[in-house]
Amino acid sequence: MSLIKIINSEHSAEFGQLITDIKANVLSYLEARQKAQKERMIIIGKIAAYKSIYHQRSKEHRALTTAMNEEGWSQDVISNNLVAYKQYKSLLESHSDWHPLAEAASVSHLILIAREQSGSLLYDSVMYLKCNKQLPSIKAMKGYLGGFFDNKFQPKFRTIGCRRDSFSTPELTTSNTTKQPETQKPTGSALIPIRDEAIEIPLNDGQFVIHQDSTDIEHEAVKPSQKRLIQQLNLIVNQIDIEEVFVDDALRSQLEPFQHQLETLSDLAKPRIITPKHL
Repeated sequence: MSLIKIINSEHSAEFGQLITDIKANVLSYLEARQKAQKERMIIIGKIAAYKSIYHQRSKEHRALTTAMNEEGWSQDVISNNLVAYKQYKSLLESHSDWHPLAEAASVSHLILIAREQSGSLLYDSVMYLKCNKQLPSIKAMKGYLGGFFDNKFQPKFRTIGCRRDSFSTPELTTSNTTKQPETQKPTGSALIPIRDEAIEIPLNDGQFVIHQDSTDIEHEAVKPSQKRLIQQLNLIVNQIDIEEVFVDDALRSQLEPFQHQLETLSDLAKPRIITPKHL
């Protein structure tokens, strides 16, 4: 459980006192961590730019690579931060309307925006920032990319009794109440068509993980429809780092058994061209 979830959880009076005592420290820590991640992104991006300009200076390149390795920055971290830095730099070099988004976005926000090709996530994110003075949570952005959230980053598949604010950026509270039994919620369509899963950034370098979390739906033993499977595939595809898979032979070998199916899906994804019968 993340620090944010612990602080926002319902707890006993004694535990609540601890939460009160550490809340300011947690806030400072989270703010400093996000700032440190942003600074690391800029360092990695500028080092990559230097290597690109002075590509013949191999001794300096090795020294920079060694320094990053000694900081504990894995190749995955460097690759993801390069994606984020390119998006960050692109926003700063664009019209000033985009600058607040560049400054407010975390590294994880920038990665998601960069990997969404149509530009709709970028536009809807900046509109959300103007209206709410903050960006949507990573969970909400991933739901948007999966087609489960609308352009206001709210679930499309909402049922009566669902938690209305569960997908926004969490606010820190210090409630000391004991958890009360929940009333029975009606079952129906899924809030998100992935059972008991939520997506957030853990504490390890801002990488994405999928973890178990409570939801407002019950287990459905019904076989998923083709529409739902395609929605889930869309979510998974957006999470795959193509650049990482391209250079990793072990990962590529895991795709080989599905080569035919993937090629078929690729053909199906192409727009159908209708040839006119008459000129």
